[in-house]
Amino acid sequence: MKYAWLLLVVILVAACQQSKPAVDLEIHNNTSQQNDANSSIPINEPVYLTPRQTDVKELINAHNKFTFEFYNTVREKPGNIFVSPLSISTAFTMLERGARGDTSTEIQSALGNTEIADIDSTYRSLILSLNRSENYTLQMGNSLWIDEGFQVKPEYSSLLSRFYDASVTALDLQAAIGPASVNAWVNEKTRGLIPSIVDSFDEGTRAVLVNAIYFKGNWTNQFDASQSYTAPFFVRPDTSVASNFMTQQKRLMYGETSEAQVLELPYADGSVSMLLVLPHNNTSLTAMENSLNLEKYEELRSSMDEQNVIVKIPSFKLHWTAEIIENMKALGIIHAFTSADLSGIAPGLVVTRVLHEAVVIVDEKGTEAAAVTLIGSGTTSVGQYQPPPEFIANRPFLFFIVDNSDGRILFMGRVDNPTNSTE
Repeated sequence: MKYAWLLLVVILVAACQQSKPAVDLEIHNNTSQQNDANSSIPINEPVYLTPRQTDVKELINAHNKFTFEFYNTVREKPGNIFVSPLSISTAFTMLERGARGDTSTEIQSALGNTEIADIDSTYRSLILSLNRSENYTLQMGNSLWIDEGFQVKPEYSSLLSRFYDASVTALDLQAAIGPASVNAWVNEKTRGLIPSIVDSFDEGTRAVLVNAIYFKGNWTNQFDASQSYTAPFFVRPDTSVASNFMTQQKRLMYGETSEAQVLELPYADGSVSMLLVLPHNNTSLTAMENSLNLEKYEELRSSMDEQNVIVKIPSFKLHWTAEIIENMKALGIIHAFTSADLSGIAPGLVVTRVLHEAVVIVDEKGTEAAAVTLIGSGTTSVGQYQPPPEFIANRPFLFFIVDNSDGRILFMGRVDNPTNSTE
């Protein structure tokens, strides 16, 4: 088996003009090619600008800060969690590019993009840097699906195509070909991890915007499956479940703080890694989550150095899905769902639904992950022997998938029960 991570966010936008039927706008993002059976929207040849390095750093910092701000809106839900705030923020950035007035201001503020001078060129740079497949596969893509006969402003379609690598397709969304085409695209871009996201589009659906992010890679040091064993995982201090544990002893980046142990497991050449955060026995995961933010995360990372470590972690599969409009409202995005000004896309639109879905599978070999957002985005003393530290994740812990080339957090999750695949 492989490690698999999968995420899906769906945002629907409806017309708010009473004289017209409700218009749903769904936004999905991926790199799929347009279906030849559908109409392709002509796009002018792109002209690109090199983004300022300060903008690139600012956007990465904004992404990571948003990761924790969004996680704080979902963490009170009990059980396992798996999300890709990067996918969510990318989809909402594409939505914001067609927003005006307070709608635009609120989205920018929630995502932390207000200080970035050229958001489009900066996003294009980061998307291109994500899309690589030498030692592993890491890809992000976008697409815009427009209901046949509905007029989206061509400059909006052009902007998404030029800077966000979005394919733009017109088709009859209400006919069977509508959801079938979108689902086929999502299935292709997530390598089958998300086979479908919609059963049908209602009568008012006029556009669909999708963001997809996919990762597949093997551990640098794969676990020996013959060494795996069954042991208790304590979901609560007095409650355990029998889980499959993987084990190895390697030189890895490891650290400790007063609250937790921190371990980094690299993939392939180390450009991407999983960061595991295991609270000490005397610290509850809830207590740690209460103070978790970007600064605390960076403190945890900085505590690590290379050490010989005994690792014992459970294999797991998580599937998490939720409607997240209320979560986005908690972050300050209000007008998009009530009295939106999305006139840069088309007049009279309002967001009516935001769905986020995620799947991750972790085992001895590596990780395969996909995310889709649809809007419808110590050292030791020389000469003194010390036994190697043990990282035994037999109780709830947090994990991150990080792009080490620039520090972007791609995915974040909480393992509350490794034997419970659906939340």
